[in-house]
Amino acid sequence: NPNIPQYTVSVQSEYSWKGTVTGSGTYDKGETVKITATPYEERYVFKEWSDGNTDNPRYITVTSDIELVAYFKEADIQYEINSDGRTVTLTKARGGIEVANIPSSVTIDGNTYTVTKIGGERMVAFHESSVTSITIPNTVSFIQERAFAKCENIRFIKVADGNTTFDSRNNCNAIIETKTNTLIVGSSNTIIPNTVTSIGQYAFEYCSGLTSITIPNSVTSIGERAFALCESLSSVIIPNSVTSIGAFAFSGCHSLYSITIPSSVKTIEEYTFSECESLRSVNSSDGVTSI
Repeated sequence: NPNIPQYTVSVQSEYSWKGTVTGSGTYDKGETVKITATPYEERYVFKEWSDGNTDNPRYITVTSDIELVAYFKEADIQYEINSDGRTVTLTKARGGIEVANIPSSVTIDGNTYTVTKIGGERMVAFHESSVTSITIPNTVSFIQERAFAKCENIRFIKVADGNTTFDSRNNCNAIIETKTNTLIVGSSNTIIPNTVTSIGQYAFEYCSGLTSITIPNSVTSIGERAFALCESLSSVIIPNSVTSIGAFAFSGCHSLYSITIPSSVKTIEEYTFSECESLRSVNSSDGVTSI
């Protein structure tokens, strides 16, 4: 019927889907689509892109384009079964959660899965949550960029001993990628160890409790948006070891009034100090060749 809008029901390939969609394709609005999902039928949630209720695990009434997302919840944390059928990804935590002691494994329907990832593709697992404390198990080998985006209250971070991918050396209250010595997630209480060589992109983004930070002489680069929107950060001294400062690195640091850039810095990317309305002093040298 050309007078009835048609919509497509599809399964997103990046999600682990254990069942089938019977008669998937293009449907008129109001049509009912039968869903077969095994063996975790009761754990599937059908998330609609716009309006309508799609929580029925057996039938969906089409109201707009629909994506089918497979996950299950355990202790206010949402997990997704990975394609290997043995591990899971932590994809979302309840917004009000404060203490995130991420387990090394979860059990569902009698099956135990190892937690290996935090945040899948485009998944900011703890986005805008109230989390203040994070413990990462030794089983986690992947953390999505910005997995802790807008978690303004983080004060304590610990990676469990035995993790071969990440660490929190010297009780630094941060997550460091061990192989590259890159600090990837920081907190208001972070003390950057002098073995860190890079501050990764988004590492301290939205860390509103951060008032000051000491960057050791071991650091050679500051990544994109590394300190963006750290609203309480007032002054920064960049050591002589740093050679590059990424785009938006200090953007939105509304309290930042003084910055010292050493001669070692060759490149300052775009919008590095945008929206720093309190900035009164920028001390630079002849070392900078590109702004």
